[in-house]
Amino acid sequence: MVWCLIKIINLFMEYSLKKQNNYIEQILKLRLSGVEVYVDGCECSIYEIKEMLSVCERGTCYMPDYIEDKSTGRIKEIRFDKINLIE
Repeated sequence: MVWCLIKIINLFMEYSLKKQNNYIEQILKLRLSGVEVYVDGCECSIYEIKEMLSVCERGTCYMPDYIEDKSTGRIKEIRFDKINLIE
């Protein structure tokens, strides 16, 4: 029984990690295509973005806002702001 529970937890963690890596990959592709990415108001390098999205502090996370270019309808900026999940 414990072995099954451990296996389920490991599968869930593996799935979550794959999902997180896919999200990071998509943000990095957007950055490479010219989309500006800001974290707490500061423009970030690709390495800083990967670090920020990979590390989550207890009770906080980064919420993205996608800013559209009105003339083209494409994303021109992504702004990540730290939010507290626990008050």
